[in-house]
Amino acid sequence: MARTIKTIVFDMGQVLLHFSVEHPLERWYAADDRPLMRKVIFESGDWRAVDGGTLTEEEALARWQAQIPERLREVTAEMLAHWHELFRPVEGMAELVRSLKAAGYGCYLLSNTSLRFFDYWERFEALRLLDGRFVSAEYRLLKPDPAIFHKMTEVFGLCPEECYFIDDLPENAEAARSVGMTAFCFAQQDIAALKADMRDKGIRV
Repeated sequence: MARTIKTIVFDMGQVLLHFSVEHPLERWYAADDRPLMRKVIFESGDWRAVDGGTLTEEEALARWQAQIPERLREVTAEMLAHWHELFRPVEGMAELVRSLKAAGYGCYLLSNTSLRFFDYWERFEALRLLDGRFVSAEYRLLKPDPAIFHKMTEVFGLCPEECYFIDDLPENAEAARSVGMTAFCFAQQDIAALKADMRDKGIRV
């Protein structure tokens, strides 16, 4: 028997909002400094630890500043305070959320992101429209750990088999499937393909 989808769960980065680690690197650092800063900030695991709630921003900044030239320390503090200002909406996604809600679907966020989320989320229509927002740092869980999907559905009283999950990373989509959700990998940011898959799964969009 075909499952009935009642709830749509969205990832944030590269699904509802454009974001890449290249954006802050390009905005704050000269080309010659970017390989070092990419390694120290994004490839070290510290950024993910902040998203996972196991490292504070202050602790992360202290670690980074200890590993970089003095001339880069102040700009790195500035980057950490303002990187989220580079977010831009993914075209058409706020309209999709509106249409799904009008059709009666619950719409939720499940994002690997830091507590800074609470400083900026209200700027974006797609995030304001959602019925609930599950931020990884609050619960010290990260995708693709299946535990984050179990916790999210528990928090909002959702049935995994009735959820359709959208994420840009295939490993996260696969983890969602492992707990019973239907999932779509939005790696190409192709809204037409997303809508076609939704219709194929019986979602009214």
